[in-house]
Amino acid sequence: MPAHSLLSSDLQPGYEYQQVTLRARRYEVPSAVPVFIGFTEKVPLPSPARAVEGAMPQPIADLAEFQQLFGAAPMVADKRSDRCGLYYTLRHYFDNGGLGCFVCSVGTFSEAAASAVTDLPERLSGGDLFARIDRIADITLVAIPDLALFADDEAAYLQTAWANALAACECYPRLFAVLDAPRSLTGALACSSWLQDALPDGASHGAAWWPWLLGDYAVDRSLVHSTTLAIAPCGVVCAQIQLTDRNIGVWKAPANGPDIKSILKPEYGYRDGERLFSADGVSINLIRSFIGRGTKLWGCRTLARPVLGDPGLYVQTRRLATYIQNNLRARAAASVFEPNNEITWLMLKSGLGMWLRRLWQSGGLAGQEEELAYQVQIGVGESMTREDVIEGRLLINVLVALYYPAEFIRLTVTLNMNDVPDTGESRAITSRSTLS
Repeated sequence: MPAHSLLSSDLQPGYEYQQVTLRARRYEVPSAVPVFIGFTEKVPLPSPARAVEGAMPQPIADLAEFQQLFGAAPMVADKRSDRCGLYYTLRHYFDNGGLGCFVCSVGTFSEAAASAVTDLPERLSGGDLFARIDRIADITLVAIPDLALFADDEAAYLQTAWANALAACECYPRLFAVLDAPRSLTGALACSSWLQDALPDGASHGAAWWPWLLGDYAVDRSLVHSTTLAIAPCGVVCAQIQLTDRNIGVWKAPANGPDIKSILKPEYGYRDGERLFSADGVSINLIRSFIGRGTKLWGCRTLARPVLGDPGLYVQTRRLATYIQNNLRARAAASVFEPNNEITWLMLKSGLGMWLRRLWQSGGLAGQEEELAYQVQIGVGESMTREDVIEGRLLINVLVALYYPAEFIRLTVTLNMNDVPDTGESRAITSRSTLS
């Protein structure tokens, strides 16, 4: 509301009384802000206060700002650093509608070329790196395009990097890992077998996609000839997750959405990767081309083993559970050091319930009735005991109902042919098909 100025004759000259009504700002925790980790042409110098801590993620608005801060793409064709993919992954991210993000450089191209393969897992996915990422509250997605630095015969080191990233995202549950399976089919199958056997910690806090995509960018790597570029999929996956969250909501699966832009085709066909999907095991999500429909993300599973009723099986249910937790935590933080009494409990229950009601009305929660979609339990006898109150603990129980996706659709078509001139007989034709 505009300010209203009231002048009183009782006031001394030059004094004015203003009555201003302020509206509280409604804070919403971001749901899909990625950070891209990898090697770059140059590394921005940190401030003296942060020089000892290591590189912090830098906010990036577009590709031009990235080039200004971090430089261009690698140009050398005969070194490990030629496989550094952060630049083109980021370019693909912006070309597919991605908005502002963060970039965390772990070194220059020359440092990548000189690094021993044994050092790369810690450098790209170490605990100190994720601790720095977690200090930026807006970041929720983590992509590591330079996992491409590992060759097929270095699969053990790639698996270590995956395990590090998944365990870190479990430790910092606001984060979700968007991983790239190895470029070759052999390497992707090796990772799939490892996932089936190892069951790494934090598997529900990350997902992987395959195959890589042949971009329509002309790349002059050797300054002599140009070649088609293979782009890791994590950039477009982050862009489509962000686009889905923005247009629909966190509860919508980032699959079967808009066509992927700036590509020629997936590097491998769908049939090549069928063994990467398992109905009752750990799956790597596929990217598929459809005649007349373009190329689409075709899968929304995390790296968790399927368990009935587990929200961690699907990307959107895992992220929605985290999104709800983070938003409710942010709203409950205002009550720290407030009296642990009925008034505080009622205010919290009302505030958290209003946010959950908006989420349910937007289509984010299951349940035809509000009471079936969510419940907020606060108070003695509901979420805590009298001893909890005396010891200063305020416990809140929140129950929510989440949707499961229609992953498999069976169509049954029955055609009744009753008018047959020659015999008068009736025939029935039944057709069943499954989409997966």
